[in-house]
Amino acid sequence: MLKCAIIGSGPTAIYTLKHLLDSVEKYFDLTVFEKATVPGKGTPYGSEGCSLHDLSNSSSLEIPSICQSLEAWLISRSDVQLQNFNIKRDKISDQSFYPRFILGDYFADQLSQLVARGNKTGHNIQVKASTQVYDLEVLPEGIRISYIQDNKEQHSFFSKVAIATGHAWPQETSRTLNYYLSPWPISKLDGIKPGTIGILGSSLTAIEIAINLALKHGRFERIAKGVVQYQVAEHSKDLHLTLFSRKGILPEADFYVSDPYIPLDVFKESKIYALCAKAETEANFPLLENLFTLFKAEIILNDPDYARSMNLEQLTIEEFHAQYFKERIQGNVFTHAKEDLTKARQTYQTQQTIPWRFAILRMNDLFDSACPYFSAEELQCFNQSLRLILMDNYSCVPHKSMEKIIALHEVGILDVLAVGDDYTLSPHSDNGGAFLKLENGEVREFQTFIDATGQPTLGATNFPFKTLLSQGKIKDALVAYASQDISDRDIRQIQPEEVLKTVKIMGRYFYKIEGIAVDKLLHPIGEDGIEVRLNCAALPFLLELKPLIQAITTANKLGETIAMDFISYYSANTVKLDQER
Repeated sequence: MLKCAIIGSGPTAIYTLKHLLDSVEKYFDLTVFEKATVPGKGTPYGSEGCSLHDLSNSSSLEIPSICQSLEAWLISRSDVQLQNFNIKRDKISDQSFYPRFILGDYFADQLSQLVARGNKTGHNIQVKASTQVYDLEVLPEGIRISYIQDNKEQHSFFSKVAIATGHAWPQETSRTLNYYLSPWPISKLDGIKPGTIGILGSSLTAIEIAINLALKHGRFERIAKGVVQYQVAEHSKDLHLTLFSRKGILPEADFYVSDPYIPLDVFKESKIYALCAKAETEANFPLLENLFTLFKAEIILNDPDYARSMNLEQLTIEEFHAQYFKERIQGNVFTHAKEDLTKARQTYQTQQTIPWRFAILRMNDLFDSACPYFSAEELQCFNQSLRLILMDNYSCVPHKSMEKIIALHEVGILDVLAVGDDYTLSPHSDNGGAFLKLENGEVREFQTFIDATGQPTLGATNFPFKTLLSQGKIKDALVAYASQDISDRDIRQIQPEEVLKTVKIMGRYFYKIEGIAVDKLLHPIGEDGIEVRLNCAALPFLLELKPLIQAITTANKLGETIAMDFISYYSANTVKLDQER
């Protein structure tokens, strides 16, 4: 047996285990390390990452099945369990959205089932919960994992190790009084008093934070189908929430999808992989341009009326980005939100999707696969344009959440503010909270500030296993510029001195991103080459190179990549392992 380990037990680890077990080719001696007391939930779905009210925007239809689908798992729950979940049995469906903590329970149960199945069929699998891994070291005899379990430092050796630690929030939770660098752990919201509260971000994360704060200072009441009212508590009349972001818009409401895995007609996997192969071997191959041509052709085929309405065929990436968000930026935020919610409800009533949005949704995962092949110029262009469209389209908001945000606005509790690119945010040193200075010189003061922009990207210096860093096994990711016609003077003009993103190495210019260098199989690329005994799928360290990686479907793909690599490594080392045995 190959003695291997997975650090972390969230969705990526679970899908890794699933694909290992589905392959029946090899048997593994596998240890899963998890710092939480209940393994399997993952940070976004555990008690620190969500409240009882936070809705997931992934339905059962969108979550790759493990031992069973989320819908089937809910149907198999007892009446008492469903009552605790506040779910009516006759309302369970593959299209419904459920609180994130329920997904956490689902993933935890699926992990338990996989472990039982694996041990029954010949594997040796154990899960070490309440175990903090604090270091890794690469040695000739294997990977040494150092961890604390039952308040004791311990060490174990493994032939193969996957790092699947998921989200990582800032260790420094606040910069000063009432200035929070992230909303997690979610319990920190409990002590926030009513007053002016600024929330950086306007995605589902920021929306759920606003709803959580509102629930601590009042209540929502459904007065009619699709209509919610908010009543602020008498002692919380000073409550006012501001969501602010560069564009100052809200996400769209979720729309009906019959099957998110219906094959694409133009933007096909075979074509995308062929283009990526060309980009890898041909200098200055315009990968992003070719992908965008296929992207437009797919939308034109699926929704010709939408394509004609904006003359899509003639648009550049930057022009399409501007057109895509134009209506929401120029119009009233909440007027558009109400109209969009009405249209989104109609798609469910008629069971008819929005063709162009459905097409973009299905292209998300293939764009994620292509991102590591971009040049520096292409990655920068993608991140400033097409990435925002793909994420906006994927990160739709459940109708119940949108109803509550609209209700808060209608009673004057919440507004949305566009701050543009040129704004400054600084802590209030005396009274806590923050000052927000806009481009026009206007200053807004918030008694409490919360950064709800989600998971930040992290570079090599933030990597948690310091011995790997000192061994040179982990280094910053660099993306080569397609054009090497750059002077040192140009570099100083491109980037401010304090954040030098463009670097020159052995005569070539690279763009230094916030992340670590890995190959296509997620092996870290260090100073002395590729470390095939390690796989790194730790989300914060891959996020800038693979900016669409946060989807559950991507966790499944990462898990499959790791599992297949484990199996390949086992096959390549069978003789050695047999000798050791």
